[in-house]
Amino acid sequence: RAETGRLYVEDPSQLHAIRIATTDFDHWKYRVWIPEARGYWLWTEHQNIPDEDFPEQGSGGTLEPGEHVIELKLTEQPDDSNRLQMAVIVDGRLSSTTTLYERKEDWIDNDEVGGRVASARGVGSEVATSKPDKPFTLLRYRTQKPVVLRRDAAGKVSSHRLQRIEEPTDGVMLWIAPVEGL
Repeated sequence: RAETGRLYVEDPSQLHAIRIATTDFDHWKYRVWIPEARGYWLWTEHQNIPDEDFPEQGSGGTLEPGEHVIELKLTEQPDDSNRLQMAVIVDGRLSSTTTLYERKEDWIDNDEVGGRVASARGVGSEVATSKPDKPFTLLRYRTQKPVVLRRDAAGKVSSHRLQRIEEPTDGVMLWIAPVEGL
């Protein structure tokens, strides 16, 4: 089940999701179940992502009831390798694209520590469920603060750890929320 992303829906009145394994870096893929009882939006955001709550704004689109495959991909823009493009794909069809900021921004590639300084949370390889009237986070990939532990003789960072940032940060977030009033 974990390797194939097979989704077993035990209670069709609740939201269900499982992460599907991908071979590409910066590619997240989920199989989700949307219940019949109300309308739902698929939301994305890449700025001011809170550590626990939900962003005040975002862009999104409706999701019909039933099973869907939802993907979020970060890729270099064809015309500018310093910028990333965030693509949201629903059931194999491109849903939206957004240009992100400079690739060398701290949450993407940190020059000082020589790598990514972000952490991801959300739905994993086990089926997760959510009550139908609550927002459901698929992915929360946020900036972390690099803390240098050691430097080599040349002054280059040889060891570091990441520290959680409490205030909203850049990154990418993907979530499903019920449409208000339905």
